[in-house]
Amino acid sequence: IYRGLGLVLLAGLLAGCGAAPTATPAPPRLPTAAPAPPAAQAPSGGAAASTAQYLVQAAALMQAIGDPNLRVVDMGSADEYNAGHIAGARSLPIDELNSRLRELPKSRRIVAYCRGPYCVFADEAVMRLRACGYKAALLEGGFPEWKLRGFPVTTDPSLALQN
Repeated sequence: IYRGLGLVLLAGLLAGCGAAPTATPAPPRLPTAAPAPPAAQAPSGGAAASTAQYLVQAAALMQAIGDPNLRVVDMGSADEYNAGHIAGARSLPIDELNSRLRELPKSRRIVAYCRGPYCVFADEAVMRLRACGYKAALLEGGFPEWKLRGFPVTTDPSLALQN
């Protein structure tokens, strides 16, 4: 039963991104954190466990924020984004990811985040994006960790996802 479920999940991840990638994409260039201990992973354990190797620490992302080859995307709802997000981040709600994939350039690194370590939207997005050949990583701790560290946040809703 688990084998069949794995095939169904893989098919779901590849849905919407055309053909499966021919080669495994290289890991992101940003320094990554050590995998989170099991207690800090999402309750389901599935998405967080799969993306642990692609975690990006908040301090590393802060240093890379001005890089034109980087896209930071908020995977939460539009309301969550409008309530506060990482300065410079684009809103891309998880339920719109498949229909808006073409808005994300494959040539750029993508760091996804959502409302915290127990929100699996960003984990799911990173898995989907990597399955489609994108260089995607997950912000460790999400928006709350970013804000807690005093890094730039805004409530400006005007940032549309652009290449």
